[in-house]
Amino acid sequence: MKYSKRAGNRRRRALALDENGQLVSKPKNKMKKPAIVVLAIIAGIMVLILAAVLLIFSYIWKINYDQGKYETVATIPAETEQQTGPDSDQAAIDALEEQMRAQSEVLTDDAVTNILLIGVDARTKGERCRSDSMILVSINQDTRKIVMTSLLRDSYVTIPGVGYDRLNAAHAYGGPDLLMRTIEYNFGIGVDRYVSVDFSSFVDVVDAAGGLELTISDAEREVANRYIYEINRIRGVDGNSNMITSSGYQHVNGTQALGYARIRYVGNGDFQRTDRQREVLDELFNKMKKLNILELNDLLNVMLPNLTTNLTQGQLFSLVLGMPTYRYYKVDSYHVPFDGAYSNMTIRGMAVLGLDFDQCIAEMKRRIYNIE
Repeated sequence: MKYSKRAGNRRRRALALDENGQLVSKPKNKMKKPAIVVLAIIAGIMVLILAAVLLIFSYIWKINYDQGKYETVATIPAETEQQTGPDSDQAAIDALEEQMRAQSEVLTDDAVTNILLIGVDARTKGERCRSDSMILVSINQDTRKIVMTSLLRDSYVTIPGVGYDRLNAAHAYGGPDLLMRTIEYNFGIGVDRYVSVDFSSFVDVVDAAGGLELTISDAEREVANRYIYEINRIRGVDGNSNMITSSGYQHVNGTQALGYARIRYVGNGDFQRTDRQREVLDELFNKMKKLNILELNDLLNVMLPNLTTNLTQGQLFSLVLGMPTYRYYKVDSYHVPFDGAYSNMTIRGMAVLGLDFDQCIAEMKRRIYNIE
């Protein structure tokens, strides 16, 4: 049989001698195909990871980032509510202010992330206003707990660079940055970052989530409807729409949920109001866990553009990656001051809460950092 020299060379390379000296065909390389499959799988995984990263950042880019342009002002509009008569005993006021000055150490822990949630009630964009809601959310990776600490707005504190005033005034004087520094100065707890939302935007967020389930008493319904009327007027809708018509366990929309969360004069005043705010947040978180991918996408597209934060994109990315784990963390919820750690006082005509800072700080460190 004739064949060319080149063909013969190819054929000779494909043959080999067996143990008996006979020419046999060499086995073909069987590793080539599996190697290609492995490379294809790796490439596919990399594409999926890249797609997931781009998806996460597509949400992160929707958030408003703090540009750090807040400046402390000398005066702010006075708060008209809760003005009372003669001041408390001056000796008691002096003792309270001396206790504030004794606070210096600020505690931080690499395993704990403290994010301040700020709810504001600005009537116009960029308006300097008091913070209506302040909840410190602490994520402790060691104890696998999420602690929500409501800080009462009427707490009498030292505002750095300003003086003594209610805690909620710090936001009006110098924005989120001054509020964070005020909390650190008075409570000795490091505040890493903040997330702020206007209450008007909160209505849209709850509606996008499909509403919430709440239990509302007769007294709460009456007061909530007054707030609902005001919310309707601000949002330019019929004042009598969205009214809560019955008490008990029920489904509520965003306007109704906000009216409920703002109730201040039913029960134990601002203390119980903070309980309602945490209840609404907890219900919203639980609702988000049950949404499918499309529903969650719609909710995020409504919620994220209404948030303002000084969290970096990298920090937000890390928080998003941790969400599947955080959903299994135990949630602890309380308010500061807690029962027995404050007294009602009147200072410069203002009804304020005079805190026992030693007790409050010890309780915060115990819950947030697991320090006994």
